[in-house]
Amino acid sequence: MHKSGFEEVRSIRAGKFLSVEVEAPDGESAAGLVRKMCDELRIFNPAAHSLTVEAGRAAQ
Repeated sequence: MHKSGFEEVRSIRAGKFLSVEVEAPDGESAAGLVRKMCDELRIFNPAAHSLTVEAGRAAQ
């Protein structure tokens, strides 16, 4: 993801769900970043899938 301009992405895990860990100042910024990344990189197909973004605090 870093080569695509998303330096904030720390990890991505794919399975039944796509789990993305990012660095952001708050939950709203994190959710916006993930939505932007999914849209720009075509990570999901909106005709076949739904996008739900939940922001929470990562364990430190």
